[in-house]
Amino acid sequence: MSEQQQAEVSIAKTLLCVVLVFFISNVPFGIAYLESALWGKISGILAILAELFLVLNASVNFLIYVFLGKRFRNTLLLILSKNCCFKYCVKAPTRGHGLSMSTMSTRSTATIVSRSTDA
Repeated sequence: MSEQQQAEVSIAKTLLCVVLVFFISNVPFGIAYLESALWGKISGILAILAELFLVLNASVNFLIYVFLGKRFRNTLLLILSKNCCFKYCVKAPTRGHGLSMSTMSTRSTATIVSRSTDA
């Protein structure tokens, strides 16, 4: 399998995991909505579970990207190594996807400047 095909398979796996977690985490909310539409009220435990699963969805998505997304993980390590005390613990990769702190800081500075001039 070529490198591009491997990258596409990796992206597909990540996307599949994110979609599955989304559907699983939204099932309690859908049941609560259906219960509300049919009987006009929602049981307390179901409301709590629905909210809990919606919050967990965002947390689990971050973990999915960290564990399955090599580019996301490398960029996260690069940012943490340059901006936090984390830089003393881990040597982040600086090659791979054309990202360096200088290009990232230039992009973020340009974004901040363009947003401040638009307002």
